Amino acid sequence: MMRKRKRLTASEIQVNQQFVSYTVGKSTRMPWMDYIKEIKDDCIVIYDKTRPNLGSEEIPKTAIFEVELSDEEYNAQYYDAAKEVFNILSGNEYLGDHGYHEMWNAWIGRSCQEMYNNLREEKLTLIGWFRLSEIKHGWFSDSDIGIIAEDKEGYRFWCHWEKTAIDKMCERYKKQLKWRCIKMASLEYIPVKNQKKERRYKECHLIYQK
Repeated sequence: MMRKRKRLTASEIQVNQQFVSYTVGKSTRMPWMDYIKEIKDDCIVIYDKTRPNLGSEEIPKTAIFEVELSDEEYNAQYYDAAKEVFNILSGNEYLGDHGYHEMWNAWIGRSCQEMYNNLREEKLTLIGWFRLSEIKHGWFSDSDIGIIAEDKEGYRFWCHWEKTAIDKMCERYKKQLKWRCIKMASLEYIPVKNQKKERRYKECHLIYQK
């Protein structure tokens, strides 16, 4: 899935930052030089960071750059919406109808937020996960579960995936939510397992105990 992008001016973009394209006036270019090398008073110097021997190019400071959102920026957009994905993936095994096996698995993201957005863009509904009767051995990993989704027509299907990958994804979401809640600075004290009291939202605390 394509990562969402944002537009930055010369005053906002930073040295060594990668960009997808830049626009000057009505002209947009997607150059092979895709990193910011230097920001001068009268121009911006771009180059290919992986092949610096190819030289550099100067472009006007009026340029508007299109860059991909960082993981932190991307995830921040979908913290709340991704909660349902987290609840399903961290919940119990789904014992209902799995549907048919589908090879296309690009909708399964690297984070709960990314998966939520992929599901939204593809108009899919996440149903659950189940353990495979036999582990499927692959070139790079072994799949031990299937993840089930349903399309807008009501057709249900599942794709191979790894339980450890899902567990890590859910753990990252919990940690991200923890710091998000602390950053938002709720003043309500909530008891936790070790009897200490910490400053957190009740909603966060419920997720910690899963």
